[in-house]
Amino acid sequence: MRSFLFFLLTITASTTIVFAQLPADYKFEIGVNGGVGFNTLPTGPDVQYTGSKTMVGQAYALSFHYNMNERWQIGVELSQTYWKTTAMWALTDVNNQVLQPQKVTFNIANPAVGALAQLNRLVGYRSKYKEYNKANFYYGISFGTLVAKNDGSMSESTYGQNPDPKLVYTSQYNYGYGIGYLGGAQIGLSYYIWETFGVNVELAGRVAHVWTNDYRYNGANSEYNIFYFPCTVGLRYRF
Repeated sequence: MRSFLFFLLTITASTTIVFAQLPADYKFEIGVNGGVGFNTLPTGPDVQYTGSKTMVGQAYALSFHYNMNERWQIGVELSQTYWKTTAMWALTDVNNQVLQPQKVTFNIANPAVGALAQLNRLVGYRSKYKEYNKANFYYGISFGTLVAKNDGSMSESTYGQNPDPKLVYTSQYNYGYGIGYLGGAQIGLSYYIWETFGVNVELAGRVAHVWTNDYRYNGANSEYNIFYFPCTVGLRYRF
């Protein structure tokens, strides 16, 4: 943790040389982002239901921020991500003969919808002739709550191979509906093509703790932790 804080302080000191700290030209900023998200395997559930390989999912965000001054920004963000993993499950037939392993998909959240409060440190850069703030590099923290949407269902497939082509197995396992809290950090850059309209790129890392209504298998999946990393690009409008 100390190393991370030292890293942030170092960035602030070094970028101040390049980026001039100036008053905010506009108080409000609206943003929309989209991209990809990477999640870890969930911890907490029985390992049989966490999967062994993660999948890349979509990530979306809608944000509204208020620039308190040239250095600090507060705001809210609504985010949506999808958490999935896969595994190869070993199968046996009615005679206990070992069959070829088959792929199983675990839908952990389909999707996870979060509401976050944010605090960002801004480092601004003026346009060539100093008319307006041309770009903002920022980093900050987020915390909030989330809903992990899911229906707790399972899908089945047939083996389709000898010696037992009619064997039915679980090919998709959906976690139950859940609620929880999350927190994390983000770093990004907003570049304004015109004075009030620009583009954005953002990288974030977050951790969520979720309680679900999935009480199958003695509550094996009723609670879990998961890390996820949305990487998005988007648009910004300020006024």
